[in-house]
Amino acid sequence: MAKTEEKLGHIAVAKRLLLEVVNAHPERVNDLLIAGDLFMRTNDVQQGLSLLQRAEAKQPSAHSELLIAIAYMKLKDPARAKAMVDQVRRRYPKNTDVYRAVATLQRDEKDYAGAIATLSSAPPQKAEVLSDLGST
Repeated sequence: MAKTEEKLGHIAVAKRLLLEVVNAHPERVNDLLIAGDLFMRTNDVQQGLSLLQRAEAKQPSAHSELLIAIAYMKLKDPARAKAMVDQVRRRYPKNTDVYRAVATLQRDEKDYAGAIATLSSAPPQKAEVLSDLGST
Protein backbone atom coordinates (compact mmCIF):
# COMPACT_ATOMS: atom_id res chain seq x y z
CA MET A 1 0.00 0.00 0.00
CA ALA A 2 2.82 2.38 0.84
CA LYS A 3 4.36 1.96 -2.62
CA THR A 4 0.98 2.72 -4.22
CA GLU A 5 0.50 5.80 -2.05
CA GLU A 6 4.00 6.97 -2.97
CA LYS A 7 3.27 6.54 -6.70
CA LEU A 8 0.06 8.55 -6.24
CA GLY A 9 2.13 11.33 -4.69
CA HIS A 10 0.79 10.78 -1.17
CA ILE A 11 4.23 10.72 0.42
CA ALA A 12 3.07 11.50 3.96
CA VAL A 13 0.59 8.62 3.82
CA ALA A 14 3.26 6.26 2.46
CA LYS A 15 5.65 7.25 5.24
CA ARG A 16 2.96 6.80 7.89
CA LEU A 17 2.06 3.35 6.57
CA LEU A 18 5.69 2.23 6.49
CA LEU A 19 6.34 3.49 10.00
CA GLU A 20 3.26 1.61 11.22
CA VAL A 21 4.58 -1.59 9.67
CA VAL A 22 8.10 -1.04 11.00
CA ASN A 23 6.81 -0.33 14.51
CA ALA A 24 4.48 -3.34 14.46
CA HIS A 25 7.14 -5.68 13.03
CA PRO A 26 10.58 -4.30 13.92
CA GLU A 27 12.29 -7.55 12.87
CA ARG A 28 11.32 -7.16 9.19
CA VAL A 29 14.53 -5.89 7.64
CA ASN A 30 13.12 -5.39 4.15
CA ASP A 31 10.44 -3.03 5.46
CA LEU A 32 13.12 -1.04 7.30
CA LEU A 33 15.10 -0.75 4.05
CA ILE A 34 12.06 0.36 2.06
CA ALA A 35 11.14 2.93 4.70
CA GLY A 36 14.69 4.21 5.00
CA ASP A 37 14.99 4.58 1.24
CA LEU A 38 11.68 6.46 1.00
CA PHE A 39 12.61 8.85 3.79
CA MET A 40 15.98 9.53 2.15
CA ARG A 41 14.46 10.13 -1.28
CA THR A 42 12.00 12.60 0.23
CA ASN A 43 14.71 14.65 1.96
CA ASP A 44 14.18 13.32 5.48
CA VAL A 45 17.69 11.89 5.36
CA GLN A 46 18.29 11.71 9.11
CA GLN A 47 15.14 9.61 9.69
CA GLY A 48 16.03 7.47 6.65
CA LEU A 49 19.54 6.91 7.99
CA SER A 50 18.17 5.85 11.36
CA LEU A 51 15.89 3.26 9.72
CA LEU A 52 18.71 1.99 7.51
CA GLN A 53 21.04 1.63 10.47
CA ARG A 54 18.40 -0.41 12.28
CA ALA A 55 18.15 -2.70 9.25
CA GLU A 56 21.93 -3.00 9.05
CA ALA A 57 22.16 -3.87 12.73
CA LYS A 58 19.64 -6.68 12.29
CA GLN A 59 21.00 -8.10 9.04
CA PRO A 60 24.12 -6.61 7.44
CA SER A 61 24.04 -6.46 3.66
CA ALA A 62 25.68 -4.66 0.77
CA HIS A 63 22.33 -3.06 -0.05
CA SER A 64 21.84 -1.47 3.36
CA GLU A 65 25.48 -0.40 3.61
CA LEU A 66 25.35 1.33 0.23
CA LEU A 67 22.11 3.09 1.17
CA ILE A 68 23.79 4.26 4.37
CA ALA A 69 26.72 5.57 2.30
CA ILE A 70 24.26 7.51 0.15
CA ALA A 71 22.67 8.96 3.29
CA TYR A 72 26.06 10.16 4.51
CA MET A 73 26.71 11.75 1.13
CA LYS A 74 23.37 13.57 1.32
CA LEU A 75 24.26 14.71 4.83
CA LYS A 76 27.51 16.17 3.43
CA ASP A 77 29.67 13.70 5.36
CA PRO A 78 31.93 12.31 2.63
CA ALA A 79 34.40 10.75 5.08
CA ARG A 80 31.74 8.50 6.60
CA ALA A 81 30.28 7.78 3.15
CA LYS A 82 33.70 6.70 1.90
CA ALA A 83 34.23 4.56 5.01
CA MET A 84 30.93 2.75 4.34
CA VAL A 85 31.81 2.25 0.67
CA ASP A 86 35.22 0.88 1.61
CA GLN A 87 33.58 -1.45 4.11
CA VAL A 88 31.21 -2.77 1.45
CA ARG A 89 34.04 -3.36 -1.00
CA ARG A 90 36.04 -5.26 1.65
CA ARG A 91 33.06 -7.35 2.71
CA TYR A 92 31.88 -8.24 -0.80
CA PRO A 93 35.03 -8.19 -2.97
CA LYS A 94 33.60 -10.38 -5.74
CA ASN A 95 30.15 -8.82 -6.02
CA THR A 96 30.16 -6.79 -9.23
CA ASP A 97 26.87 -5.14 -8.25
CA VAL A 98 28.75 -3.48 -5.38
CA TYR A 99 31.33 -2.07 -7.78
CA ARG A 100 28.57 -0.81 -10.07
CA ALA A 101 26.77 0.86 -7.16
CA VAL A 102 29.97 2.47 -5.91
CA ALA A 103 30.69 3.76 -9.41
CA THR A 104 27.18 5.20 -9.58
CA LEU A 105 27.82 7.06 -6.32
CA GLN A 106 31.09 8.36 -7.72
CA ARG A 107 29.43 9.49 -10.96
CA ASP A 108 26.77 11.30 -8.92
CA GLU A 109 29.60 13.17 -7.21
CA LYS A 110 31.15 13.93 -10.64
CA ASP A 111 34.16 11.74 -9.78
CA TYR A 112 34.37 10.13 -13.21
CA ALA A 113 38.00 9.08 -12.85
CA GLY A 114 37.13 7.32 -9.59
CA ALA A 115 34.14 5.61 -11.20
CA ILE A 116 36.30 4.37 -14.06
CA ALA A 117 38.93 3.08 -11.62
CA THR A 118 36.24 1.34 -9.54
CA LEU A 119 34.67 -0.35 -12.55
CA SER A 120 38.06 -1.31 -13.98
CA SER A 121 38.95 -3.04 -10.71
CA ALA A 122 35.72 -5.09 -10.58
CA PRO A 123 36.52 -8.83 -10.55
CA PRO A 124 34.84 -10.61 -13.48
CA GLN A 125 34.19 -8.08 -16.19
CA LYS A 126 30.53 -8.86 -16.83
CA ALA A 127 28.65 -7.16 -19.64
CA GLU A 128 26.88 -4.85 -17.17
CA VAL A 129 30.20 -3.66 -15.75
CA LEU A 130 31.64 -3.08 -19.22
CA SER A 131 28.50 -1.20 -20.21
CA ASP A 132 28.77 1.06 -17.15
CA LEU A 133 32.47 1.53 -17.83
CA GLY A 134 31.78 2.56 -21.43
CA SER A 135 29.05 5.01 -20.49
CA THR A 136 31.16 6.56 -17.75
